[in-house]
Amino acid sequence: MDKLLNSGSKLGIVGGGQLGKMLAIDASRWQLDVSCLENSNNPPIQSVCGEIKPGSITSYEDVLEFGRKMDYLTVESDSVNAKALTELEASGVKTFPRGQTLEIIQDKYLQRKFCAKNDLPIPEFHHFSNKESLVSSYTEKALQLPKIIKTCKAGYDGKGVFLAASEKDLEDIPDTELLVEELVSIKKEFSVIVVRSSVGEIACYPAIELFMRENAYLVDYFVSPVELEEKIREEMEEIAKKLVVSLKHVGVLAIEFFLDSNDKVFINECSPRPHNSGHHTIEGSLTSQYEQHLRAVLGLPLGKCEMKSVAGVVNLLGDENYSGKPNFRGLEECLKLAGTNVHIYGKNETRPLRKMGHITTVGEELTEVLEKIKIIRKEAGVGK
Repeated sequence: MDKLLNSGSKLGIVGGGQLGKMLAIDASRWQLDVSCLENSNNPPIQSVCGEIKPGSITSYEDVLEFGRKMDYLTVESDSVNAKALTELEASGVKTFPRGQTLEIIQDKYLQRKFCAKNDLPIPEFHHFSNKESLVSSYTEKALQLPKIIKTCKAGYDGKGVFLAASEKDLEDIPDTELLVEELVSIKKEFSVIVVRSSVGEIACYPAIELFMRENAYLVDYFVSPVELEEKIREEMEEIAKKLVVSLKHVGVLAIEFFLDSNDKVFINECSPRPHNSGHHTIEGSLTSQYEQHLRAVLGLPLGKCEMKSVAGVVNLLGDENYSGKPNFRGLEECLKLAGTNVHIYGKNETRPLRKMGHITTVGEELTEVLEKIKIIRKEAGVGK
């Protein structure tokens, strides 16, 4: 830490969205020299980052040029050019996640293959190179519906995920590389955030229960810790630890899980970076996920993951019938609730279901937090 603070070492964040912003906020508490690569005008990170280098996070050349000037490099998005990260790592830049890890994460089919190879629980899956081959498989009765169909690349926040219950539903599937999964009878959805340091230290946050926005494959709100059978909790934590080691990942890794009607656990997907399902750790945990990520990347001892209280988060999503300048409503009513904090990301434009901020509330009991979440969901919104 002394060397990083006193020798002019630089930390680069590839991406300037809300996750980069919150990572930079924690970095500022240690007066770290932080730079960001970001191509959009007025990104959320601008208010807390001294140097923003214009450039695309998906461009090999831009990421390479930016990263060469850094001592430590990390990302706030899964879409970063992975080949550039691999080259930077080879040149001596301490790069987390590794490019090889990010390449696996960026392709849902490669994710599934990796999990299968490492004996990690996943739904049964099939891979199709394009829409035509998928439809042919259905026509020839080799593929039975219903199924969950996902685009292998470029899907996030529910985008690129389709429920195909009949032949007609196949018409809406895009013509691209596709992953087809068995439909899990979902009882509950969870997230586990695990962190691994560059010296191999591993820590896990308590499981987070996710509550989805209806028909959107998008998290509406979540709470942690939750009432959960000890056997299931331990199983998810062991899977998370096995996955972070198998990926040779350093930093935060968020794993989303399905729990089916028979209490069987399946991995849904994972992300090798701070994650939206970890926002509650800012107010609710002894060490936030953002500080943990910095500790891991910089080779420092990990902090404790214990919760100080029960915490819940409501995502502030754009109204479904509006695009344009964001106007937040109901925040004053929400701030009247004890233990409630509002986080506005600073995005200039809202659109349907876009994440524009979140509201965290903490309390001594889960029932208390859930009651406050009910009020926040009723009062808060982003629209005209």
